[in-house]
Amino acid sequence: MKKNTKKNIKFYALLLAMVLSLTQMIGVAVPVKAATKECSHGYTLVNGIGIRMHECGESVCITCYHGHSKRVVIPKTFKLNGKNLPPTQFDSDNGFSENGVKEIVIPDTLDYLGYWDEDEVNTSYKDITFFVHKGSKAAKAVQAEGYKYRYLNDNSNPQPVKGTSIKRTSQNPKPDQNHMEESKM
Repeated sequence: MKKNTKKNIKFYALLLAMVLSLTQMIGVAVPVKAATKECSHGYTLVNGIGIRMHECGESVCITCYHGHSKRVVIPKTFKLNGKNLPPTQFDSDNGFSENGVKEIVIPDTLDYLGYWDEDEVNTSYKDITFFVHKGSKAAKAVQAEGYKYRYLNDNSNPQPVKGTSIKRTSQNPKPDQNHMEESKM
């Protein structure tokens, strides 16, 4: 009986190998698509943010938001089609205002924010404050559209989170000449 089971396993393994080879030769095999999430609008979804490739092919557009955070931080780059691409524009306020977003932190690479209705009236991003670096392309874009904004702090020094403090550790001071002279006395 054991011998018969081994023959069955060999037979099915050979049959599977033949089927896979045949499907590859005649092109029936379905290509495996990388596991990417899509939003209800059909765009690639990354951490609740819908993105699409910009027409130039060198950046992405923020198309929609499907999360529920009050503060959304837009990453400096998104991985799309195997490339790390910076966001350069918001297509619309699709989901940001509707989902209760109050603050959006945008990277310096973003240079267009706007969504105008047919009457050329800016109807988007109501009650949302944008956080930008002073003098950046993003700051100029937000100012040009007349949106509420605040400047981000300089990140060269760590900023404490509200309700906490930064504890600084000091190293033992190195003895200098004054200490040496005092100890000789």
